[in-house]
Amino acid sequence: IQNGLLSRYFSKWVFWKERSRHIYQVGVKVLFRWTNKLTSNAWNAWQDGVARFKRHRNLLQKMRAYVSNKYLLKTFNSWISFHDDACNQRNLIDSALKKWRSRLQTLAFATWTDMVVEEHSKKNIMTSVIAKIQNRLLSLCCNTWKSFCENRQQLMRMGLKVVVRWQGGVL
Repeated sequence: IQNGLLSRYFSKWVFWKERSRHIYQVGVKVLFRWTNKLTSNAWNAWQDGVARFKRHRNLLQKMRAYVSNKYLLKTFNSWISFHDDACNQRNLIDSALKKWRSRLQTLAFATWTDMVVEEHSKKNIMTSVIAKIQNRLLSLCCNTWKSFCENRQQLMRMGLKVVVRWQGGVL
């Protein structure tokens, strides 16, 4: 019975230890995938922005080459100014969106960190509980062994008395 209890508690401890390690490994994999995806998305967005900028610059250079009239040039320059303002506003919006996404990522990482700390404390509690159970079982085993030894000594003394009486003809 005692070995069965020890075996059961040890199996539960091994199960929780493996589960904790698995949760940690999954967390690390998720973190790497997440950072790789963010890096890849940022790289692709930057490349798209550079390509779009080059296309716009080439288009604007071609348009300037064709414009010779001062009136058209003035109108064209005001359009370029409008376009630059629109691009600046878009950059401001993109910057605000990046800050918002960064805030969400920080919140998600903090939540994951809290979960890891909680799992670690659960592991420590389980280790403490298992140690207490093992100590109780060892104490019970020692007490049982001590009781067995005392009973055996008492039986030996009683048996010795019976043998002495029998040899003395008292029985």
